[in-house]
Amino acid sequence: MTSYPELLKRPNLYDDDDYEDFRDEITDTLSPGFPLTKQLELEFGARCRIQVISEYNITAEEDLNILASLVDPWALDIAEHNLFHTKLLLHMQAEANIKIDVIWAVNKDCIADDPHDRIPVAMFFEDTGQGAFDDGPNFEPSDNSNWSEFLYDMGLGPNPFGDGDEMD
Repeated sequence: MTSYPELLKRPNLYDDDDYEDFRDEITDTLSPGFPLTKQLELEFGARCRIQVISEYNITAEEDLNILASLVDPWALDIAEHNLFHTKLLLHMQAEANIKIDVIWAVNKDCIADDPHDRIPVAMFFEDTGQGAFDDGPNFEPSDNSNWSEFLYDMGLGPNPFGDGDEMD
């Protein structure tokens, strides 16, 4: 199981608007896949894949208390919402096996499998830390030495190699 205190030591990408396009691309790619099942793989961008490792409803009261701070910025009442944790692997041309954790809030009166009823409240990133200029795992996507290539592969940025093959 996940150690939520350890997870919360990492930056929540929803706290930084610089990652909005990155976050949205991942959650938008997942939306047609609901309900998310283990080993579901979804392709997007230029040979990018998201692989679902697991998804579960967070039910332990201790975990819910720890995660309550994630819903505060969204003005959501934790008593009225179920929280779901989706563990993913992001595979791109520059790097594979990037761990992505998404915490979703779903109103208890709604359907968890309906993408319109899910609100992503947190996203956490952990790469392999094996890029040419990386000194171990990065928890901020932009700290990865391949960040510009990630954005290009996802269709979110210009070609980092500058060979004239710009985004469409």
